[in-house]
Amino acid sequence: MPGTVLLVEDDPLLRSTIRELLEGAGHRVIAARNGVEAHALAEVYEPHAIVLDLLMPVAGGWEFVQRLRHDGRANVPVIVFSGSEDLEEAAERIGAARTIRKPCPPARLLAALDEVLVELPSAGGA
Repeated sequence: MPGTVLLVEDDPLLRSTIRELLEGAGHRVIAARNGVEAHALAEVYEPHAIVLDLLMPVAGGWEFVQRLRHDGRANVPVIVFSGSEDLEEAAERIGAARTIRKPCPPARLLAALDEVLVELPSAGGA
């Protein structure tokens, strides 16, 4: 089920690659380089799901999700997509819907995104 996805990744090559993958699957992708950009974009575009790296400059994934939840967007599912050592623990702390360790096969990321979007009845028609 296609939806609007906020991709938060500081690595430009990986951000571009993931964007192409998600757009190729029919999703509308809004991309940010860090948590500050992501927060501003989340306010404007109201994404159906977020694919989030944890370790980024300026504001990392943890800070971004704290601000997002503080703003009342607790219902936006977050897929933590990171190479962080404590990935599972960090994902649990922020209430991530799914956790994927980098690198991974593209199909795994797409499947996780499809799963969280199917769980949201509002994702259709994006």
